[in-house]
Amino acid sequence: MKMLIRYTQIALSVGILSLLAACNHEVEEANSKDEVSLENEIVMAQPTSDEANLGPHGVPEEECYICNVEKREKGRLWCKEHNRYEDRCFICHPELKDKKRLWCKEHFLYEDECYLCHPDIKENKSARIGEEEDSGRLFCKEHGVYEDECTICHPELAEAHAGIKSPALFCKEHQVLEDECGICHPELAVSGGKPVKIRFGSEESTNKAGVQVGYPEVGSISDAVEVYAELTFNQNMLALISLPVGGIIHRVHVDVGEVVKEGGLLVEVSSIEISRAIGDYLRAIAEDQWREQSVVREKKLREENISSEKDLQAAIASHVAADATLLQARQQLRTLGFTPEQIERLVKEKNDQAVLEVRAPFDGELVTRNAVRGALVEMGNPLFTLVDRSIMWAMLNIPEKDVMRVKKGQKVEIVLDSMKTRVFEGTLTWVASEVDERTRMATGRVEIPNPGGLLKAQTFARARIIVKSSKRSVIIPMSSVQQVEGQPFAFVKLENDLYEARPVTIGAQHRKKFEILSGIAPLDQLVVKNSFVMKSQLLLSRLGAGCVDD
Repeated sequence: MKMLIRYTQIALSVGILSLLAACNHEVEEANSKDEVSLENEIVMAQPTSDEANLGPHGVPEEECYICNVEKREKGRLWCKEHNRYEDRCFICHPELKDKKRLWCKEHFLYEDECYLCHPDIKENKSARIGEEEDSGRLFCKEHGVYEDECTICHPELAEAHAGIKSPALFCKEHQVLEDECGICHPELAVSGGKPVKIRFGSEESTNKAGVQVGYPEVGSISDAVEVYAELTFNQNMLALISLPVGGIIHRVHVDVGEVVKEGGLLVEVSSIEISRAIGDYLRAIAEDQWREQSVVREKKLREENISSEKDLQAAIASHVAADATLLQARQQLRTLGFTPEQIERLVKEKNDQAVLEVRAPFDGELVTRNAVRGALVEMGNPLFTLVDRSIMWAMLNIPEKDVMRVKKGQKVEIVLDSMKTRVFEGTLTWVASEVDERTRMATGRVEIPNPGGLLKAQTFARARIIVKSSKRSVIIPMSSVQQVEGQPFAFVKLENDLYEARPVTIGAQHRKKFEILSGIAPLDQLVVKNSFVMKSQLLLSRLGAGCVDD
């Protein structure tokens, strides 16, 4: 009997040990399957017929942070390859997994933080507070953190906690931090406007792509409004020389293109109106002299009581009228173009030839001529165009969007299409008070010195209205800057195979160069040629591509 009991105990022990071994094998096999499933596929919960309103992850799609980007925590990196948070992607970061905590495979969170499987987490704080339930700290149910840690509800905490950071995730594939990896997370550069790093397969990769690096310049550059312009003559120093009366050209003394001095004789014209005006003037002189003598005679007679007071006053009135007639005749000659010297010479010489001498009103160049000897000229028809070309005008067409930046007194640089290597400088002297309703342009005027007479009227040019100038600025070539969704970036070399895409703020632009207000320092080594290779590598990751290989 004792032996039977002994054998029974031994059999039971062997059975229990076998059962335990089988259970352990099944557990290990199940854990192995879970790891394989976690590494190679995403387990999706399939809705039943009773859950037709649920999404693929067992919750309504509008509440699912996997399906809806808006539901994800802001500032928390997302692993697009495995469709989960980076700090919960144990495929990329197996070292982070806490094996003591249960794992929700449907929603890729720990069970004690998965509010999709456990709605009660939202309702009571025991799941997060644990032993600190009676500590008095408020819990943010919406974002699953303590209120004094929730920078979403309380953004002012972000600055206070700026120096307290959780351990940074490291991208083993590209040997940079996850939140700096522009290949794995190109969206960081665009959405966050922060620098991101790009690592190439080798140094030869950039060499084969033709990437060249250099240092920025430090110098002077100006911010300007660039517009089109047309040169014209200075209208304040331009004269259309014509006759106030019709006549016949007697003699022409100059030709087109000649430079004349003020008062220089241009042409002589004879005319019936001129002859009549000269005759009226000479008669008025004679009449005035006779009336003046009559007054002197009447005064003597009055003193001797021979003449009456009435006769004296009549003589004085006649003299005054004669003076007025003389003045009118003299003014008529001045209107016709006679100078005071010419008028005095008429009285002295008593020349019977009625000739008008037309003279230059100022120093200048004759740019047109319509005077021919013997031609009958009508009143008002221009004989010459005289212009002083020492100062030229440039008429600007300023776009409506730039009008507010432009004001009188600003410096302007003018470059001619036919002389692109030389810059002419002038001053903005006038800006129109209205915008053309058809072209939506405002007109401006610039006065430009014209040494040597190089500037010609009716010439087209490009003008830069200087609105701001700086003497010590960081300047880089335009080829160094690339746009990513409207944000300009420059690429700085950190190592032979490591580059950083930095957002930059652009200031002035001139001659294919940018002024950089922020983002680049003078000693930064940046890409100056073929920077589009960097941009391509930054954007290729959105299509699922990896780093650049040889």
